[in-house]
Amino acid sequence: MIATHRPRYAWWAHTSILLMMMLSGLPARGVSISLTNRICLSCHSRTIVSGYIDPARYSQSVHRNLKCTDCHRDFSINRLPHPATAAPVNCVSCHLKNSGLAARFADIAHRFKMSIHHQIAVAEHTTLAPTCATCHGRHEILPASDPRSKVNRRNIPFTCAHCHNDPRLVDRFRIPKGHVLIEYERSVHGQLLLGQGMNRAAVCTDCHRAHDIQPADVAGSSVSRNHIPYTCGRCHPDKMTRYLSGVHGQAFLKEVRAAPVCTDCHGEHTIRAPTDRTSSVYPTNIPNTCGRCHANKAIDLRFGLPADRLSTFRSSYHGTALTYGIVTVANCATCHRAHEVLPASDPRSSINPKNIPATCGRCHKHAGANFARGEVHMEVTPAGNLGVYLMTLFYRVVIWSMTILFFGLIGLDLWARRRESKRNRGGASAPAGHSINTSHDAARLEAGGAEGSLANTYVERMPLQVRIQHVILLISVGTLMATGFLLQYSQTDWARFLLSFPGGFELRAWLHRAGAVLLITAAIYHLIYLAVSKSSRKDIMMLMPNRKDLRDFTHQLQYYFGLAPDRPQFGRFGYAEKFEYLSLTWGTIVMVVTGAVLWFMSAALHWLPLWAWQMALVMHGFEALLAFIAIVTWHLYWVHFNPSVFPMSSVWITGKISLHQMREEHPLEYEELMQQQSQLMLTDINEAEPMRD
Repeated sequence: MIATHRPRYAWWAHTSILLMMMLSGLPARGVSISLTNRICLSCHSRTIVSGYIDPARYSQSVHRNLKCTDCHRDFSINRLPHPATAAPVNCVSCHLKNSGLAARFADIAHRFKMSIHHQIAVAEHTTLAPTCATCHGRHEILPASDPRSKVNRRNIPFTCAHCHNDPRLVDRFRIPKGHVLIEYERSVHGQLLLGQGMNRAAVCTDCHRAHDIQPADVAGSSVSRNHIPYTCGRCHPDKMTRYLSGVHGQAFLKEVRAAPVCTDCHGEHTIRAPTDRTSSVYPTNIPNTCGRCHANKAIDLRFGLPADRLSTFRSSYHGTALTYGIVTVANCATCHRAHEVLPASDPRSSINPKNIPATCGRCHKHAGANFARGEVHMEVTPAGNLGVYLMTLFYRVVIWSMTILFFGLIGLDLWARRRESKRNRGGASAPAGHSINTSHDAARLEAGGAEGSLANTYVERMPLQVRIQHVILLISVGTLMATGFLLQYSQTDWARFLLSFPGGFELRAWLHRAGAVLLITAAIYHLIYLAVSKSSRKDIMMLMPNRKDLRDFTHQLQYYFGLAPDRPQFGRFGYAEKFEYLSLTWGTIVMVVTGAVLWFMSAALHWLPLWAWQMALVMHGFEALLAFIAIVTWHLYWVHFNPSVFPMSSVWITGKISLHQMREEHPLEYEELMQQQSQLMLTDINEAEPMRD
């Protein structure tokens, strides 16, 4: 009997205690909770009890009208106290029912069983895999519309990151894309959602789905390559439509694995706004993004794509300007469009020859049909641009030939001077080529006295107007070369250093144009000077080449090799100076004309085809390089660095040359000057004789 009635007594005793506690109002706390749940909460509302439940939060959950035993079916209020360990709650028992409130959740359990989360739980036999409660909570489950809900759109990134940012789980289950929360927070989606409160911004479940999440390598996954355009298209339908109509989208529809999809260009969790400097589709980054495919030789060969598209773009003005942060110039997407990329052969393409004037016209006003008469991606090949190829070949031959000639002549001159120095130290007489009319010298020295020595007597060689022109030319050419080579060789370390300063690229452009204006000013100044100055016109006539110049050059070579006893006798201008002046004249004309063609591109292309404009571009650059080599080798050596005037000739500053230097470098002019002086002296003497009588 005792054994028979003891369980009934225990049940009545325990129930009495619970009824007393409920009547005291301790667990209810002013919240409407069913009698069954009040019994459970009489213990579980106390923080000292394992399995604590906040009655206030539970009363606001979506399950507040359910009994505790609806979920914990292994427990019963008729059997208390219950076991210490509860069986896992089976959410499927409700969410498979297709009636009432649960109708819209009917297939959730089925979808979840297909997910990677459930598969991991089964395959790994682990409780670490996420379950319903991991994402939705347990006793405090709130509707997704509630800002406090774990599955509210603003909270979903943090809910998912609870596992996907856990290093232990990432390593154990080989979860790809670690640090997804940080990446998402920095993305355009995260900034719109968390920073601006735009709930329409994409969250994890928009791309990966909520319950039937699959890895990207599973064909049915919403983030597999064959689904990404449609997944992104749910929010960006207009861009998806344009993408699918383009060459990339058409290849995607044909299941070409190498065809780029949204994430190839925009990224995945790190998607940034196009205005964000770190975005893969920010203007300065677009060439690298496109270049991942279009600079890939394997892809180019496989699909028959034109090679070197990235390198030819980088070497263009557009590419160089983009490199240094000028986002207003054209990039790949400016011309080819971003999503509806079509081949040039397609009449709808923005780069179809008929459409190029409109495409280029967005930046270049009044762009016409000539913009399409040439290859925009300029290739220095016979097939790409024959004119540019031939001009490049010509200038390379000329530049190398002139460089070898300049250094060769400088080396021979230094060798000859060394030979002269040894001969003079040995007591040998001066070369016959340097002999002068001693009577003229004697008369000149007698007239000048001690101060009239050759080394200290100066005569004018460069008038003031010529010196002013020279200074203007020096400043303009120096500015043009410095700023031009910064653009021409912008990929070198020294150019990167100078152009990397804020505003460096824009300043370079303004300085280059200022140098161009100064060069044109110097040219006009020179023409006016020639028109008004009789002596300058006389000098111009003497600067014209003649047969003697060829004989002098041959004689000079013979002297260098020891085949002639003396140097050639030069007048006011030797062959070297004539060569320099004519080269300067030719170079100025070429640089001014080609520079104007480049500066006023739209106007030039109204008359010229694009391939001719490109020839002007190549000619401009090579002519500048040739001028630079001529100046730093030939000009600087003969005028400043040769041993007879080192470290510098002061003629360009003072305008005067000593008689000693004139006798050494221009002996025929010196002789002419001495004869003129002798004639003057004889005239003075003849005029003085009658006076003595």
